[in-house]
Amino acid sequence: MKKILLRSILTIVLVFLGLNLSAQTTEKEWNTLIRAMIQCESKGNPKAKNGPYVGVLQISKICVRGVNQIGVKKFSYNDRLSREKSIEMFNIFNDKYNPDHDIEKAIRMWSGGVRYSVKRTQKNYNRVIAVYKRMLAEENEAESAEPEKVDEPQPAAVEDAEPAGEE
Repeated sequence: MKKILLRSILTIVLVFLGLNLSAQTTEKEWNTLIRAMIQCESKGNPKAKNGPYVGVLQISKICVRGVNQIGVKKFSYNDRLSREKSIEMFNIFNDKYNPDHDIEKAIRMWSGGVRYSVKRTQKNYNRVIAVYKRMLAEENEAESAEPEKVDEPQPAAVEDAEPAGEE
């Protein structure tokens, strides 16, 4: 009982301090998460292989079968070697099991499955979230450094003007 109360208080404090990563994930944040996961999983190498895990998101055959069971689209095992199809599988998986696109849940489920253990996924979570935060900060910095586009004044159009010297 004390553990649940303590966890609830901690969540309230983190939300109050603005540290809740699960609140209203934007498309930009989601795409940054995918890029961070790709960086951590394979450094962007579509041919990366680690045991049964293959491709930019290190997808196993079991994961492909699981995504195929969702029924949105059918993927082959070779689709794991395609960056685009790997991202599509990741999104289908999360649309089903993480429809709010909660950042923490996405990271933990990808490494620990739908019924992940926080303890077992903590190391991977720390690694991915650090890369994610760095990438997001770099993107925000780049956006704020871009000069504002100012429309150049256009010369006024002169309509129905008679050529000079003619009457």
